Amino acid sequence: MLIPKHFLGRDNYIYLIILHSGSSIAIGGLILIATMTMCVAYIKHACGMFKIASYRIEKAIAINMLKNSSLENEFMMYREIIHAVDIHRKAMKSTILFFSGFQRSRFILLIIGVLTLSLNFYEVSFSDIIKYVFSNKFLKELK
Repeated sequence: MLIPKHFLGRDNYIYLIILHSGSSIAIGGLILIATMTMCVAYIKHACGMFKIASYRIEKAIAINMLKNSSLENEFMMYREIIHAVDIHRKAMKSTILFFSGFQRSRFILLIIGVLTLSLNFYEVSFSDIIKYVFSNKFLKELK
């Protein structure tokens, strides 16, 4: 386990530092598992809606094949196909909406994660960033 750099003495508070790091990892892992479980449940729901649409189309075509091709049977087949296409359209719309929302949040989290990891590897602290931004060097570079 990586032990973060703290301002307090490492030797005096090592158990609290390990407890803090372990609880942070556990909470982050729990959030990740909960999010992925929700994604799996939503994907199963969408697949179920697609199966329902497929079943209704098969049923509509079977109605026309088994019976004589009369005008009433064709209207019933068209009505079933319209319902199946409507279910399929709703499933596609909700799936696209769900995953586009996740795409934006994953992109933002990816940028933040890469930025913080890079800054931690170079051992740049937040106070160093603030000092650089408000220094004259930064203002000269902007001009």
